[in-house]
Amino acid sequence: MSVDEIFALVAQNIQKSIPVSEWEKAELFARVDDSSAGIKGAYWSKGEAHSLPVHDFDWEVEFALMDLHEIMTPEDQSNPWNRAVVTLLPSGEFNMEFSMTEEDE
Repeated sequence: MSVDEIFALVAQNIQKSIPVSEWEKAELFARVDDSSAGIKGAYWSKGEAHSLPVHDFDWEVEFALMDLHEIMTPEDQSNPWNRAVVTLLPSGEFNMEFSMTEEDE
């Protein structure tokens, strides 16, 4: 799976899991390494935050995030990350930011 395909899969799953038709923004928070991925999220509707039902995501999403981690983190660890925040707007605008944090956080 390519990076673009992974981004599309994540965006599609965020969008289809939002249970309302009018929303302003959705965010997915992922903790990822080569062997596991944990996700949670939120969406905003009428100015209020709501939990994003990530249990409705396709099972492939967590594996795709692990693949993304493997693709984007070179063996020399020159660009490591273990956290990602995805922001999706109703227009389809998609942004993904990556960071590295200590494992016990």
